[in-house]
Amino acid sequence: MVRQTEMSASFCALNEIEIVQPGTQSACKDGRITSMTFWSPERFCESDGAQQAEQLPGVAAQCITHWAKGHSRVTIELSGGLDSSIVAGLLASIPTAPFIQALTIIPESPGGDERDYARSVAGKWNFGLVETRVVPAQLDYRELLDLPLSVEPAVYGLDVLADRLSSQLADTFGATRIFSGQGGDAIFFQPHALAIAADFVQAQGLKHGLFGIVSSIALANNISIWSVLRSIFRATASFEHREIPSAIAGPVGRQAWESNRLVHPWSAACQHLPPGKRLQIAMLTHCQLFNRATRTAAHGRLVHPLLSQPIVEMCLGIPTWQLVPDRRERGLARDQFSMLLPDKVRSRRGKGEASGFYNRVINAHLPELRPLLLDGVLANAGIIAPALLDAWLTTEHLLWKDDHPTIGALISLEIWARQWGGG
Repeated sequence: MVRQTEMSASFCALNEIEIVQPGTQSACKDGRITSMTFWSPERFCESDGAQQAEQLPGVAAQCITHWAKGHSRVTIELSGGLDSSIVAGLLASIPTAPFIQALTIIPESPGGDERDYARSVAGKWNFGLVETRVVPAQLDYRELLDLPLSVEPAVYGLDVLADRLSSQLADTFGATRIFSGQGGDAIFFQPHALAIAADFVQAQGLKHGLFGIVSSIALANNISIWSVLRSIFRATASFEHREIPSAIAGPVGRQAWESNRLVHPWSAACQHLPPGKRLQIAMLTHCQLFNRATRTAAHGRLVHPLLSQPIVEMCLGIPTWQLVPDRRERGLARDQFSMLLPDKVRSRRGKGEASGFYNRVINAHLPELRPLLLDGVLANAGIIAPALLDAWLTTEHLLWKDDHPTIGALISLEIWARQWGGG
């Protein structure tokens, strides 16, 4: 009998390998594999949201206390954003708080410098903060070729520079645990999605409060209230997401794109839920990627406490319009954890933006990345079309198009395929 939670993806590209989903148990008997589901996120989406919200800080504190137990020296990846700031505040305020050293990475890119926010958090709790400026040339994705073979491509951990810096700080500081704020966007529900209004109407009807919700969504998305109202009565789109668009697929890739609809089992099981909750669960499925093997994750050091099961279950039970009660991103979390946040972070609007940095990373390494992709395993196998991708791998394209997620995913897949003997 085997329980598997380390393999984070839903589908595996290796032949004859089946990934066991978190919350399930698979057993092999008489040559057959049977699975049983013990935990699924949709089961927690119909509870008392108001009561859940009030209990959230206490439950989060208990989880942090558990993760810190037995660790006298820890580090935290502190971006200065809301989620990592909440984790820092929780960690620093527990009765048996460890010695804390924080790391903030400053990418050389407009919108990427969040050090003032990180400083305000470190200053509030009086712990150390290492500020490290990085430039695009320092991040070389080809370093993934030197890392141990893994069962899945490096999506989380693709930024090998950040992974190395965090691991080195922990080693230098003697930390036995590394904390992150990953998962907060999903559980606290970061997007001002139009689906929030549909969730409210399905649960409450056309009651008082709808206009305020519609107005805040319209303002946040810079659209009219009529667009939001129309979305309530329209069929919702699929939450299936693919980083690699069919526009650059080769013949083999295009056939797979068109014939297979990739839907995570969690998403398949939640079709009866309102659209906002389905979106939250879809975001939660992505968080499984954070469990893959990285330098920071070695020896069990890296933890993502916001993805602790009690916190996840509690946030799933809170309606989306309560998680996002107004124009503020993750407004409920800002209110419930206000005592842990410096004013600078609590009143902040928006998030840091590092997309330009990663586009510049690809541009800085184009001489090496072009042959890696255009003459690589994926191209030779017909999964991608080199002639179509060629125009993407130019300085001009990268200057105007924010395609680093797609190109980064291709790099990860290419390196992974080569490691498994594909080329």
